[in-house]
Amino acid sequence: MLPTAIGPRSWHCRYLPLIAALALVGLATACQKSVVAPGQSKITLASANSVISVDGSTTITATVLDSSGNAVQDATLVNFETTLGTMQPAQSRTKQAHATSLLTGARQPGTASVIALSGNNTSDPLSVTIVGPLGVSITAQPTTAAVNVSVSFTVTVTPATGGPGIDHFTWDFGDSKTATTSTGSTNHVYATAGTMVVKVTATALDGSLPVGQIEVIITSS
Repeated sequence: MLPTAIGPRSWHCRYLPLIAALALVGLATACQKSVVAPGQSKITLASANSVISVDGSTTITATVLDSSGNAVQDATLVNFETTLGTMQPAQSRTKQAHATSLLTGARQPGTASVIALSGNNTSDPLSVTIVGPLGVSITAQPTTAAVNVSVSFTVTVTPATGGPGIDHFTWDFGDSKTATTSTGSTNHVYATAGTMVVKVTATALDGSLPVGQIEVIITSS
């Protein structure tokens, strides 16, 4: 009986569909990686916040349109670069002409100049101001009060101007009572005596959360 070499041949025939499928996946991946905006496309940038703190972040959105003003192909690759802070992710793909990345503040204040690139197209720079860390302090009036007497609290945020802005304040009055306010002032009446540690958390528009606290003494009479 003559030897036969159909073993290897059968193996190739058996796995040929799988090999072909893997090759197509690789080709599709390679094609996706090569999708960039066509020449003379326009890339414009917008930021959710024009000012952030060194502890904050803001979403940067790139809008990519072709030379006719139409949305580029979905999954078009866009690269983000900044002169200060970090961009995560550094590469993003478009969906309905938009690609996004998150700019996070640096350890030092300054001005971040952000650009987006796709193919031979580059956006105009977008400036985002990065300020020092936000600070929060509380004053109370009075600092010593009897039960059932209203105590007024006022928040001071630093820097007072030029910061990212505060969305709301969350108060913990130290007696298991809490409140949320849109402004930096509120009143509270204590029903029990003791030394109360009052805390406030300011939720900034850039996502940073500076905290301040103060003690008030509540007497029984």
